[in-house]
Amino acid sequence: MADAALTSAGEARVWAAVALGWQVAKLYHSPVHQGPVMDPAQNGRLPGFSGFSAATHSKWLGEQIAATTA
Repeated sequence: MADAALTSAGEARVWAAVALGWQVAKLYHSPVHQGPVMDPAQNGRLPGFSGFSAATHSKWLGEQIAATTA
């Protein structure tokens, strides 16, 4: 059974493939977001993820996918 175990390098590639697939599926199933990609208003605190627009979320997903496949 030990022969069937993935090497640490092989396991890392599997996790990377799963993460990439998850990001692509999330972007594919998100509604088309139109509008400006912009930062939320600054009020002295760091904004949370929900403070950014849906268009910004889509842009981030696209950038993550591009960085992973580069």
